[in-house]
This record gives sequence, C-alpha cells and structure tokens, in this order.
Amino acid sequence: TREASNVLVPLAYDGTRVAQQALDVPAGGVRSVVVAAPPQRRGVIAASVELENDAIDRDNVRYAGITVPQRARVAIIGTGTAARLAQMALSVPGLEGSLPQATILDGLRALGANMRGYDVVMLVDAQVNSSDVALLHQFVQQGGGLVVFADDDASIKDVLRPYGLSVGDVVSTPAVKPWTITGVVRTHPLFAGVFKGSTDDRGVAESPKLTRLRPASGGLPLMKTGAGAFVSEGTSQGGRVIYVASSPRSDWGGLGATGIFPMLAVRGTLYASMPRDAGIEAMIGERI
Repeated sequence: TREASNVLVPLAYDGTRVAQQALDVPAGGVRSVVVAAPPQRRGVIAASVELENDAIDRDNVRYAGITVPQRARVAIIGTGTAARLAQMALSVPGLEGSLPQATILDGLRALGANMRGYDVVMLVDAQVNSSDVALLHQFVQQGGGLVVFADDDASIKDVLRPYGLSVGDVVSTPAVKPWTITGVVRTHPLFAGVFKGSTDDRGVAESPKLTRLRPASGGLPLMKTGAGAFVSEGTSQGGRVIYVASSPRSDWGGLGATGIFPMLAVRGTLYASMPRDAGIEAMIGERI
C-alpha cells in the first residue's frame, strides 16, 4: 500500500553475493528485475535470490540448485579435411573454458577401453564396420551422445537405424540449382538463442548451398531442405543422437564454409552431452 524505493535484490552463489539490482516499486504495483552473474565454478551450485527491506522477512529468499557441467569430451572419428574442420570448430581461441574438448581419432578401435572417457562421439567421414556399430550402440545406450555427418559409407545406415533414422542414398543436384535450408524448428534446444526474430518454422538467411545430401526419414526433423531433412534427432532411451545429412567437405556443397557448420558442430555436441535428468520446481511446503 506504500511506495518502496531503492529495494535491493541480491543474487548469491553458495552463500556469496555475486550480483544485485535495485528497483523502485510504486504503491500497489509490480516490478520485474533481471539479476545475472556467471558461475564461478563447475558442479552443483546453490543459488539464492533475496528481496531486502520487505515488510515480512520470512518469505524473502528463493532458492535454486544449478548444475554447471564439466567440459564435454568429444572423440572426432574421421580423417582428412572434414575431421579437421570439426576440430577447428570446437577449438575457437578464447573459448577454451566452455567449448568441448575435441580429440581426432582415426577409428573407433582407437578408443578401445577408453570409450567411457568421452561424452560424445562425432563421426565425420569415418570408416565404420559391424563391430564398431555395436560399440557405438552400447555407448549411446549407456548415455553417450552421438553426432553424425553424412558420408558415402554404407555403414551409416546401420549406425543410425537403432535410433529410428532410416538413411537413404546420396542424392545430387547441379551446382546452379543447389538446395538450401527451407525450415528450422527454432524452438528446439539445439537452436536456442541462435536465430534472431520469430520462432516460425522458416528458412535461414545464411543457408549453405548444398549439392549433395543424404537425408534420413524418421526421427525428429530439425532442419529441412527441398530434398528432405537436413538435421534430424534420433530417438533413444540412452543418449542423444543428431544426424546432419551433409558433409563439410567442399564436394558436398558449402556447409563447411558457412556459420551453420560450427553452430551444428558446437551446439550439436553440447546438446548431445546434455543429461536427461529432470528438474523439479517447488515452494516450501508443497508436496513433490
């Protein structure tokens, strides 16, 4: 019923104040405020937001638990330019603290017993045999992430079949009539904060010109072209699976020369390494 001036709203991590905002609230009014601060460490952080100088002190604090994961560990399986491009996308100078840690390996056998030492496996022009397919499936079922870029190898069909993705043959179009991205599911976590403007399912301004594609049917199409799905998410009870129906190699078109490629490499890896743990939000006294 009375005006409140210069009310402090502090934010604390692990009991230490890290940021605060001041606001004025008119009598009978409502105000919103954003208080933000980067985390100081990785792991589980106890966060709290407080309202100071209120008439009733007992309800002035709200608590939250935030998990800041360790850097994702990625094994890039492949050789040649495509694998090196993927490693470059995951190794941007100045972002070493947040980007995944990427290692290039010639084949899955190089992982050996160290498969558990990685969070995500990325296949980029990789040669995969039947025993590798079984190894990958075990890795995903145990919660590992899998990101696959298309290639000419027939084994890619066996790699992705367990996740509801049916990969067809490579289709081509003349360079003068390339395919472009015609739709994006912008509300999907993979693209959160990537595109400005509306959340409508439409094309993107910086679409690569694609002359070869290997689309997959099934799963959840996240990016579309005139020839079929460009990016798809597979279904799995374990880890997450992302498939890109093109290669960053220049003979497949312009994917490797546009910002779409590092976005897919970095965010695809981060999304594939996200845990599936559910969170609960509740007030004190509520049954959960």
